[in-house]
Amino acid sequence: MLTVSFIEENLGYNLSEIDPEKAFFHPALEIDKIFKLVGAGYKKHFDDVESITSRMDASDISDATNNNRCHCFKKFCDDLTS
Repeated sequence: MLTVSFIEENLGYNLSEIDPEKAFFHPALEIDKIFKLVGAGYKKHFDDVESITSRMDASDISDATNNNRCHCFKKFCDDLTS
């Protein structure tokens, strides 16, 4: 199962502490590396994105916008609600 600690043990970064927008030049490549840890893959296709976002709930979105780790995502959500 993909957890923050499992990803950190295998790839060397803690997703709870970094801003992926700043840490990764090609975030989709990092997502693919993460998925490959469990024998899956990510190629930025609609079905891949839908599979990820369908598992998100309001607390995931709140966490992503309130922890200052994803500036562009926070701006996007703020623009939607203003």
